[in-house]
Amino acid sequence: MSSAFPGARQTRSHTRKAVAPTPTGASAQGNVSKKGAAPQPPRRRQQSIDYEEETPPLRKRPRVAPRPPPEDPVGQEPDEQDPEMADKDPHELVFQADVIWTDSVGKLRSRATADERTEDGTKFIYFNTREMLRNTVHFPRFQRALDKGIKYYEQPSDEHPWANSKGYDDDFEDMQVFGVIVDRFPQFEDHIPYLAGHPETVKRIAKYLTEVLSKVRSDDISRLNKHLIRAIGIPNPNYKLSDKKNRGIKNTATARRLIPPTWFAEFDKDPKAFCHELLSADADARKLTADNLPSFLWNLEKYDRNKPLHGFLQGAPVFAGFSLCFRGPGSVFEECQNNKGQPSIAKMHDLCTVTVESIVYIACIVRHVLSSAGAWGESDGAFSYVRFSRQILNICIRNPKWTKALTDWYQKEMFGDIQGDRSDAVDENSVFAEFMRWDGHEIALEHGSIYEWAQARSDDDDEGN
Repeated sequence: MSSAFPGARQTRSHTRKAVAPTPTGASAQGNVSKKGAAPQPPRRRQQSIDYEEETPPLRKRPRVAPRPPPEDPVGQEPDEQDPEMADKDPHELVFQADVIWTDSVGKLRSRATADERTEDGTKFIYFNTREMLRNTVHFPRFQRALDKGIKYYEQPSDEHPWANSKGYDDDFEDMQVFGVIVDRFPQFEDHIPYLAGHPETVKRIAKYLTEVLSKVRSDDISRLNKHLIRAIGIPNPNYKLSDKKNRGIKNTATARRLIPPTWFAEFDKDPKAFCHELLSADADARKLTADNLPSFLWNLEKYDRNKPLHGFLQGAPVFAGFSLCFRGPGSVFEECQNNKGQPSIAKMHDLCTVTVESIVYIACIVRHVLSSAGAWGESDGAFSYVRFSRQILNICIRNPKWTKALTDWYQKEMFGDIQGDRSDAVDENSVFAEFMRWDGHEIALEHGSIYEWAQARSDDDDEGN
């Protein structure tokens, strides 16, 4: 990311970028049957009925070609130039490269089918966008963030509107959202100068991101709605809680997780009477608001009213929700571990790190799943999801060391088995480590470096020939 926008780098998505897919020709051989038999038609992957998370695209759009050098660069004679380029406009390649990207952006449709996205070349953008949006808030103002970010992109950081933010306000949110887009939307940063002069394209991208976020959130709610109650051990006799209308304050088990822990003493005296008060329309009755952070956010074994950060955002519902969403039911339920089907989001997007924004994204969905609300919205009665997100993120940005420890804990607990395979450190008790301690490798040390050792071997081979 460009240094002209340092604020975006601080809050950029830390997830790994999607690995470049294999060429279509390499996978075509997989459709050939046994020797002597006729080729078999390719098998179509059965799509999940719960959500629409697509497998990685078969190909990605090429990156924008760099601007060519001047026609007569210093120190180069005209007759030394590429003869094929001699009669071409030096800006033609840049224009053609822009056309490829703008053509794809012009075809973006959130309701397009998987086959349509493959045909019009937008599948790679859609694939990256789905993963990217899980690192933003639930109700971002994409148009505002894009307009502001593009306008101030080349300006000094101290002139940015968010330079004087005192907390997670509109300006800070716009900075975070724009940073994620710059980092994850394919070729977006390369085209910021182009977008500055094409507001209609910016508007199209903002509309597309808003609509895709709605689809992604709907899919993630379906994932958690199906499994979360069982995953966190809430009793569900006769599958009564399978009907979402019976959750929330109407059920004492879900109600206890939706109230703040500071209310437990009164709640436990008479849970049903307490719930009746919360459901009352009386203006003086106690109300669940975003400021009264729900108890499911905490690991209650660590909760300390005088030290509220202890166990915060480590509650079983949040952790289970994160695991169900990103690693699938097999990460929670033993009987689902060997199920075959669509790979998990973490596997498809090659994820092994966690951002605090993704944790808050899941926390909002968990709150909705535990409630009795039918449709998702910005509010549930007196409870505002916008304010809920900002209150948590305000806590996080005011406690950066604690936030770093939190994301490190999530990464270790959630992706520790994956990170272990990617670590550069060698297990000293492994066969490889024992092999590397073999005396036969001392020749490398005698020559001072592996390169010198290899050069010495090459010289020996030449003398032998």
